[in-house]
Amino acid sequence: MFRFLRKIRQKLLLENKISDYLKYGIGEIFLVVIGILIALQINTWNENRKLDQQEISYLNRLIQENKSEILTFKAEIEQLKNNNEKITNLSLAFKNENSSDSLLVLSAREFMIYGSLYPRFNPSISTYEGLSSTGNLGVIKDT
Repeated sequence: MFRFLRKIRQKLLLENKISDYLKYGIGEIFLVVIGILIALQINTWNENRKLDQQEISYLNRLIQENKSEILTFKAEIEQLKNNNEKITNLSLAFKNENSSDSLLVLSAREFMIYGSLYPRFNPSISTYEGLSSTGNLGVIKDT
């Protein structure tokens, strides 16, 4: 291809057709510009594709963290229900005058073991912190 174009250029110069040579030069510049624009467009498309993949990855990680947090919440709610039950049992044992000492001791022991403990929730926000610290929070377009 280059050999063919070189022959055309040399032929035009030898025949002293300067205007045709300028037209040929402008056409060649035009082809180069079009090639560069196509390459830039492909590069932009590829970068957008990579950002879309990164967004999907971040969203999947956020969803997984949220699912894990929901399971933790459910377990903590069950623990709180169990704690409330132990507190209620101790309260009823104290209120009932006919409660035996063994029931009071058992209720107090269960209260001390279970009823006095309250769960602490420590959310896992590693993905969000990673997004914030790297400045990639803007990658997520879907609100």
